[in-house]
Amino acid sequence: MSQDTRVDKVMAESVASDSNVVNQNSIVESKGKKERRNRSVAWDHFTSTIDSEGIKKGVCNYCKKEYLADTKEHGTTAMLGHIRNAKNTL
Repeated sequence: MSQDTRVDKVMAESVASDSNVVNQNSIVESKGKKERRNRSVAWDHFTSTIDSEGIKKGVCNYCKKEYLADTKEHGTTAMLGHIRNAKNTL
């Protein structure tokens, strides 16, 4: 009887370790590229869009003018300048 108990215990441990492997794999798979929060105040006045060529642009919420807004290449300086100049006309 003690031998049967050991076999059951080993089987239960192997099932538990298999479920842990599945849980760990699902955690690894769910970790993807995390979307970053827009830090510039320019995004309070612009909407982010991607054109047909895959280029990220910012569209002014007031006059609908488009600016290049890819963070690695263009940044948000032009959009901030537009906001400063547009305050006088709006």
